[in-house]
Amino acid sequence: MRYHYKIPHFYTSMYGEIYICDHPVYNRCTLFKIEDAGLAVIQQRFDPVTKQTWWSEIDPWLSDCI
Repeated sequence: MRYHYKIPHFYTSMYGEIYICDHPVYNRCTLFKIEDAGLAVIQQRFDPVTKQTWWSEIDPWLSDCI
């Protein structure tokens, strides 16, 4: 995975929450809620040893930027 965003030294992760579900593609996402509506955001992960990819919640330092 390549980041085009530099990881800050300090981040708050104030927005978004981890949501666990039974979706066929992913089982964890970052959920952003506004009143009754919501947006689930996922990030693709890669394991260089096994060459496997999977989807999960986004890194905590990215949630404030979204």
